[in-house]
Amino acid sequence: MVDLPPLRALQVFEAVGRCGGMTKAAQELGVSPGAISQQIKNLEDALGLQLIVRKPGGATLTALGAGYHQEVSACIQGFRKAHRAIIAQAQGRGVVISALPLVAARWLSPAIFDFQQEHPDTPIRIEGSLVEPDSGSFDFRVTYADRARRLERVATLFTDSLVPVCSPKLLSTRSVRSPADLLGFRLLGIDWRPFFSPPPSWQSWFAYAGVTSGAIANTLVFSHSSLAIEAAIDGRGVALAQLALIAEDLRSGRLVRPCEQALELPAPYVLAWNGSAFAKNDAREIHRWITRLASRRRSRR
Repeated sequence: MVDLPPLRALQVFEAVGRCGGMTKAAQELGVSPGAISQQIKNLEDALGLQLIVRKPGGATLTALGAGYHQEVSACIQGFRKAHRAIIAQAQGRGVVISALPLVAARWLSPAIFDFQQEHPDTPIRIEGSLVEPDSGSFDFRVTYADRARRLERVATLFTDSLVPVCSPKLLSTRSVRSPADLLGFRLLGIDWRPFFSPPPSWQSWFAYAGVTSGAIANTLVFSHSSLAIEAAIDGRGVALAQLALIAEDLRSGRLVRPCEQALELPAPYVLAWNGSAFAKNDAREIHRWITRLASRRRSRR
């Protein structure tokens, strides 16, 4: 394969031929005429051919140079077209934030409206996915650390905790004076596989709280956190839920915490992103916004 000449020299040659001289090309590219002349020399040396005839009043293309310029110009125009197309595609699609479904619904979505008030012209798409998407299908991804191994650009956000929560109506039927009292309620569990191994459970939480629980018979296990949380809001039992994802429910009073013990999850949430994400409008602001959300979450622990 024949090596290509320096691409910068090709860009300069295209500009010289199109502008009709080195001085105008220098003005367009924002460099000195001497720098233009040096790049043309580099190109001619690489090819072993004379492309331009230098004259007192300017420069003209040789016959070989004119034919070469036509081909090079077509390639440069192709580069420009590809550049415009990908930027238009990226900006037209907006910023895509992918996250685990409950994170998208209960952590990102309630706060995104505040961000959009400050950036009303930034189109944002939030996608919930349990399966880790291909890196080219999103700009930012919020997931668990152990699931982000394929992604190169990753920053730790925070480590969430599991806490018992229930409807305030449920506590009106009986009081809870200690963690052991929760054994008298229907306990709503979550099957954390395949996210964590071994998965956290009510037995894990009782052991952390210093309670010998043994086998727990009165437990209903859900495959998704959202199902357990909704059942708890409806007064069906006490759920072991992620603290960051029920913040709005606690503030509104839909849920209460009968005990304060909080069991950390085995892995933190992380923010991953594509290198091309920051080419989009306000993508850096979105990156800072997500990290600020995480920082506030850490400070409330």
